[in-house]
Amino acid sequence: MVDLNKHKLKKFEIQLINGTRFCLSADAGLAEWLNRMAEIMELPGCDADPEITMIFKTLKQDKPPEISEPKQGRYTDSDWSLIYSTFRLHNRNKTRFICETDNCSDIPTEYLNMWYSLLPIYYISTQRGGLPFHAGLAEFEGKGVLLAGPGGTGKTTCCSRLSGKWKALCDDETLAIPDIHSVYQAHPFPTWSDYLWGISNKTWNTRYAVPISAVFFLEQAETDRVIPIGEGEASMLIKESSEQLFEKYLRHKPDTIIRGFRKNLFDNACYLTKRIPTYRLMVSLNGCFWEKIEQVL
Repeated sequence: MVDLNKHKLKKFEIQLINGTRFCLSADAGLAEWLNRMAEIMELPGCDADPEITMIFKTLKQDKPPEISEPKQGRYTDSDWSLIYSTFRLHNRNKTRFICETDNCSDIPTEYLNMWYSLLPIYYISTQRGGLPFHAGLAEFEGKGVLLAGPGGTGKTTCCSRLSGKWKALCDDETLAIPDIHSVYQAHPFPTWSDYLWGISNKTWNTRYAVPISAVFFLEQAETDRVIPIGEGEASMLIKESSEQLFEKYLRHKPDTIIRGFRKNLFDNACYLTKRIPTYRLMVSLNGCFWEKIEQVL
């Protein structure tokens, strides 16, 4: 974990398994806010010039901040914007992002804006064959598995029930991306709702990555079992899982932009399903579902 009291860093780095590096910096008004975000994501200091920069600037407003739906925005290959009442994100030539946000005392808004600021990381990753998943990430003897599904399907519960040699790395958002050898690996990302609702103060080592061995889509059932999914259906399910994360970013965007973005996600999903097996994981209330996963692995 980043020791903020000792270092008081002003720049932090997010480095993905494929070598992509992001440097995050902030003005004086947002230094404490960025330090808090770095603590949650367990980010190290940035001591070199990265490929991509994310610069956070204090957003000045005449009225108190309030959460609202985005009112405008555009996406093109070279320049796009995401605009909320307390958050402004602008892309410049794909490698420089200007993020303006409030230095406010409203705790839900503070963490919501951290959540929004992940868009450049997810966006750049999709341009390089990656996919953010609405899924938990668990590790078993060096093998990573994704436990996917929309809210309410039991991702958090399943991650908390894992036993034995299993380790739950995250339970809500995971970034899957091919490394330099075209092997898909997964990074755990924070469960921001834990902070929005004050549930916990957990942190996530987003630098860590584990090779993906399988993807499982959760369904509640009377007995535990695993059912293989064909590549066609798997591609659609994976695309939908990724869209669930991007939904908050794509509201009110033109249909032509949304269609192009979804096509990119689908192409990436098709590529992934040719390399990673996908299953339905039927999970009972009291069974040892992880033993079924171990049999597949």
